[in-house]
Amino acid sequence: PDMTGQELIERIIQDNPGLPIILCTGYSNRIDSDVAASLGIGAFLLKPLETRQLLQSVRNVLNRTGKPVQ
Repeated sequence: PDMTGQELIERIIQDNPGLPIILCTGYSNRIDSDVAASLGIGAFLLKPLETRQLLQSVRNVLNRTGKPVQ
């Protein structure tokens, strides 16, 4: 509550550095792909999106972090 999405992301990264994050939004005038990258977000997706795009983004982000797929 009382926190923007960007503040939430910054808090998550502060508390859990290296946690893979994918941001998916329909519209944002605050965060775009450049801002997302500067925050450390692994992937920035715009809705609507296809399942294949989401799956590929998850795979790419996990590959970069070295986190195993469960």
